[in-house]
Amino acid sequence: MADRFLKLRGLLSAPPSSRVWFRLCRLLGHWSRDDSQLDMAVTYATSHLASWTPEQQELFFYFREYTPEHPLWSLGRRLWVSLQDLTHIDAQKVAHFTSLSIDVQGGTGDKKSGKTLNLTPLSIFANAKTLYVDDCSEFSKFIFPPTLTKQLERLELDDCRAMTHLREFSTLQSLRTLSLKNCTKLETLDGIQWLQSLCSLSLSDCGALELLSGLDELPLEVCQLKQASSLSSLSGLPLEHVRTLSVSDATFTEVRALEGAVHLETLQLEHCTALEDIGAVTSMSSLQEVSFAHCEKLTSIAPLSGCDALTSIQLAGCSSLVDVDALGGLEGLSSVEVLDLGGCKKLRQVDGLSACSALRSLSLEYCEALRHLDGLQHGDALEMVDLSGCVSLEQLDGLAGHKGLRTLYVTGCRKLRHVDGLCDKAALHEIVFDGCEGLRDIKGLRSCVGLKRLSFRNCRQLASLNPLGETTSLQRLELVECAKLTHLEGLAAHHSLRELRVESCPTLHNIDALSSLSGLKELTLSQCEQLPALDAIAPLFQLEKVELISCPLLRELDVFQEIEALQSLRLHYCPKLTHIDALLHLPSLHSIDIIGCDLIPASLQGFFHTPQDLREFREEIRTFYDL
Repeated sequence: MADRFLKLRGLLSAPPSSRVWFRLCRLLGHWSRDDSQLDMAVTYATSHLASWTPEQQELFFYFREYTPEHPLWSLGRRLWVSLQDLTHIDAQKVAHFTSLSIDVQGGTGDKKSGKTLNLTPLSIFANAKTLYVDDCSEFSKFIFPPTLTKQLERLELDDCRAMTHLREFSTLQSLRTLSLKNCTKLETLDGIQWLQSLCSLSLSDCGALELLSGLDELPLEVCQLKQASSLSSLSGLPLEHVRTLSVSDATFTEVRALEGAVHLETLQLEHCTALEDIGAVTSMSSLQEVSFAHCEKLTSIAPLSGCDALTSIQLAGCSSLVDVDALGGLEGLSSVEVLDLGGCKKLRQVDGLSACSALRSLSLEYCEALRHLDGLQHGDALEMVDLSGCVSLEQLDGLAGHKGLRTLYVTGCRKLRHVDGLCDKAALHEIVFDGCEGLRDIKGLRSCVGLKRLSFRNCRQLASLNPLGETTSLQRLELVECAKLTHLEGLAAHHSLRELRVESCPTLHNIDALSSLSGLKELTLSQCEQLPALDAIAPLFQLEKVELISCPLLRELDVFQEIEALQSLRLHYCPKLTHIDALLHLPSLHSIDIIGCDLIPASLQGFFHTPQDLREFREEIRTFYDL
């Protein structure tokens, strides 16, 4: 019980998150009234209730093991219950609940017709304002009790595949938020015009919906229509109120119906593959975030030039955007901080970004025709650039002058030969080179004195790390599939390096530089076929974790006998390894994993991590080596 109370206290003090709330609910739900310290837990929970988020308060009663007799019942705000169980609950005992999650299985639906869900048993909840109903797949009609029609503010229904209209909700006078998922047969919004308090509407899988009738007189601020594959027009929206509009998979070709939406702040029109004309957005002076992701026929974003308040633009997958003319709409947008052009496969240049002086994050993933980055505005604002999949990119010179750059992803840039464009990047913290098969010259990294994390994966032409001699702030380095790498001499001065991973470097045979890495904590050497011995590791007394995988020339582990800080050791597929008795001298070792070492007896192979396992392992070593 004491252990569970400590867990509760830890969860209550943790930062809010869905995982924390879930564990909290499970912990409290399994508490028994017979626990001797339960009163203390209840007192503790009660005293902290005021500091919890509304979600933390609600999630107490998500699970069916709760009953009114539970000591924490009075703290609940949200109840998960079946309609059938409600017949056994006293109305006075549930009056404090403001949020309900209803399981309709075994409830009071019309089983014969399978179309009407009778929710009148919910009348016992005098203060309910939020209602969630799971699995409404059988129901197209709903009967609400009078109490809910007057006070319900939020309604969320899941799997509404039988619903064809919204007339059933017309009596909900106070409803502010309506969310319907999987409403595949919803053909009309008829009935929604009576919801005069509705501020937020969310419909998903609404592929049968063709028109937005009934919305124009509502105070609607948020409208989300997902998978609206039959929607051919945005006419009918209350433009004087709407602040957020999100539509996906619609068939309209233009958005003239949005002219006059001067209060619109967020516009998301995604996977609208027929959309060609966005001229109406030019007058949206309040627009801050816009996404036309995967609108494959969009050829120009020039109308965005009038949206001075824009801070985020998502154009991923707009495969028809080609060059500077297509990006002309970005000229003058000095407030844009986030720009995603990923998947614009025809984009050849980025000159149109020259005026984006506030740009912090730029994604150019899979811009396969992009050959250079010339035209980027110089300045200190740009912090992250993603160039993954830019297979035609030949140089990074366009990044010169961006002294604030902190993170750079260069993946699959097969034609990149050098990184001279990074010569003045003292602020760079992380660089990933992955699949840059032609990269051989990394002298441009010499001045990246602030670099913390660096990765070279599948850089087959990289033969030397000598240019890294001055990047001594490096903490994590990854070298994977660097086929021509023979030595690590450029790392000799890297006393701050904490983690080094070297994998599939078949010609690597000299690791003498490791002997001076006084800060190294974790080391992985995997599939280094020419590595004869590990003598360079002997002075690394601070090593805590070592992995040696597929090192066919490795024979013994004597170099480890002085590394008393070692806590975890993995030895996989080292076929010539014969002596591991040095492990007896490692008092901190608490995890040993040995697999596929043919000359080591089976009794010394496996995963040893419990105190009993480790005692038996050490005893077996003494016996086998006659120590």
